[in-house]
Amino acid sequence: MASIRHDAQELGIISWSLLVQETATDASLTHLLKLVEQGVTNFDRTDHALSNPWPICESVYSHKGVLLYQDRVVVPSPLRPQLLKHLHVAHQGTSAMEHRARAIVFWPGMSKDICETREGCADCNRNAPSEAATPHPIFLTTINTI
Repeated sequence: MASIRHDAQELGIISWSLLVQETATDASLTHLLKLVEQGVTNFDRTDHALSNPWPICESVYSHKGVLLYQDRVVVPSPLRPQLLKHLHVAHQGTSAMEHRARAIVFWPGMSKDICETREGCADCNRNAPSEAATPHPIFLTTINTI
């Protein structure tokens, strides 16, 4: 557990106490945390409070008020924009951001959020290496018939 705490704090923006505080204010994470702490292992698919974290319900565990999934901290919604900004500070691109994030954090839809962060960055879009556009299939068919 100490290494997970250290990895989360290595991001430089999230303290364990902030994770505890924000987890406690997130209705679905608080509900899931209570169920996990009560030892529930068979989650009700019709429980609307679990609709957002449903994909991970059966694989999470808790430690001192924070949910963990595959030894990664489950990040509450209010902390995600700040974390995404921190992950993108080096403008390394989607793959590097995702690799870095997957080592220590998780939230449902994380890959999509990382991709949107990268795609929404004017600096990255301006400075990204140009790649030749893939030819349209109709164009390839025309060339092959000539």
